[in-house]
Amino acid sequence: MNDNRTNFFGISGYLAPEEIKLLRNVYQAIADQPWFTSDRNARDRFAAHMLEMYRRGLVVPEKLRDFCMTVARAKYSEIACADHPLTNRRVLVVEDCWDQALEMVRVLSHCGAAVVGPASNVVDAMWLLDKRRVDGALLDVRLGGEKVFPVAERLRDEGVPFAFITGYNDHIPKSLGTAPRAIKPMTPEQITGLATTMVL
Repeated sequence: MNDNRTNFFGISGYLAPEEIKLLRNVYQAIADQPWFTSDRNARDRFAAHMLEMYRRGLVVPEKLRDFCMTVARAKYSEIACADHPLTNRRVLVVEDCWDQALEMVRVLSHCGAAVVGPASNVVDAMWLLDKRRVDGALLDVRLGGEKVFPVAERLRDEGVPFAFITGYNDHIPKSLGTAPRAIKPMTPEQITGLATTMVL
């Protein structure tokens, strides 16, 4: 996703075009990271911090990307995820709300998971399960006009842990009733905690 804050670096008037291009590219690379804060004010502060560090000569151009990436991870990551507990775990995401699906993908990826999906319906979820082995799954109960239960039943039969996510007081079949469930919307910490508990 392109971030208009890249234009910020051309406003000062004292940078050469190649310097502006460098700063914009480094900022955009960091802004595209799944863990980088989505808070507008925080992004403004980080852009200003980048510009100030560069202007004062605190970091050479060749090291700018690595240095800024380290600073961003330390001060501008909005996801607390110690030691990447989901590293090498394949987690299926089934969610028909695109914004919420992308948020789950972002959080899980930051915590080390290899995300499978997202799938927005039962057919797509089943296709993904045909193609890839998964270690766990987060399943939105309502997928448009259908329910996710066929996917849950397949996961149960294959011995794969899963959790239901719902924004409603949905009835869960008794045969699937022991699966964990969570209510939307979930915070990044709740997503991480649910997935970690499920697959570890």
